Amino acid sequence: MDYINQNTMQQMSALLKIPNNTTVDGRENWIEIFENSGLVHHDDGRLTMEPNITNEFKGFYISHNPYESAYGGETTALILGQGQRFYILKGDHRKEYQGFLSSFTECMNYYCNNPNKLERFSDNIPVILNEKQ
Repeated sequence: MDYINQNTMQQMSALLKIPNNTTVDGRENWIEIFENSGLVHHDDGRLTMEPNITNEFKGFYISHNPYESAYGGETTALILGQGQRFYILKGDHRKEYQGFLSSFTECMNYYCNNPNKLERFSDNIPVILNEKQ
């Protein structure tokens, strides 16, 4: 982590949209932010963001974001079609979804059965699914 210097701290602030009036004290805190950010340090000194990890299935896909983000932490999204609806859970749920990948409805049932993990930016659950529960 020798590359965490004033230049990389400025790049991190810009990429992570850290407000200018935010104070981050100490190099150790910047290292922690870097390790939880999804940023990648390149040999030429640039920092870039890694994309989400996605797996596509018939009519839907699962997107896992292992990094601190606008959502406040790690998330797993069940995405209908090509982004028509986003059903987001806090945490890593890829293993749990593995058992249901043949059916979007079964994945939605898993999603609906975890109300304490729903991410606030998630789309609302369709009324039809709500009535079945």
